[in-house]
Amino acid sequence: MYGPEHRQWAALPERRCLYCGISSPAGSEEHVLGISLGNWWWVIPPDVVCHKCNHGPLAELDERLGAHPFIALTRTLTNIPGRKGQPPAVKASNLTMHRTAHGDLRVATNHPRHAATDDDLLTAQVKWTNIGPAQRKVTARALMKVGLGILWLAKGPNETSQSHYDHVRDAVLSRASVPLKHGFGNSTFPNHALVVQVISDRRQTGLLVSLHYFGTELWAQSLGYESEASAEFIAGDVDHQYVDSEDVEPDSSATPSV
Repeated sequence: MYGPEHRQWAALPERRCLYCGISSPAGSEEHVLGISLGNWWWVIPPDVVCHKCNHGPLAELDERLGAHPFIALTRTLTNIPGRKGQPPAVKASNLTMHRTAHGDLRVATNHPRHAATDDDLLTAQVKWTNIGPAQRKVTARALMKVGLGILWLAKGPNETSQSHYDHVRDAVLSRASVPLKHGFGNSTFPNHALVVQVISDRRQTGLLVSLHYFGTELWAQSLGYESEASAEFIAGDVDHQYVDSEDVEPDSSATPSV
């Protein structure tokens, strides 16, 4: 949860909404990562994010990230409920899984070969062919939203109000065309870890956000607006969802850690 310094930042008279930039925003707490993903501690205090952003595009991005197939599958297998206690569920191209109100796992397939049980062991072959460019783009935007929120909690408004994060705000709210790379891989953290990593550099535009979610890593990277990013970066815009993470890595040379 937020501390005294966060409350002081939230009470600054010259404050602006972290995402849309409106003056003197009024709104409720903003969970940087959705509650349905198991987050109860990365929370921005009231009046930092305006009501329109918090309950509009940010809420939609939280929902879409929670429905990402890898996250939804993890939530279903580990029985992490939704914001209001709803049992988790995941839908693939060839099967669906859901938890009942009592916590039992139910699996339905379009063919018996896709899932089998042996005593208490469930073996399933899951096909994710229902993921497309729209899913990849919204995931990258959701991760950018998470990254900017984590930066505010760690560094405060003096950092996040800098103009080189304007492209992140515009990407989150879809106000401009911002090239984004996105990919996934096995997390380098233990399977029980929920970790968010954010890398930025004041000397140049760009943000690298990694979400390590109980064994899976989702990452997204920006290098500014289309006029600022390199041709090589733009050529790889949001096209790495199905590429092995050993073959495609974030451009760490472009956003060194500080």
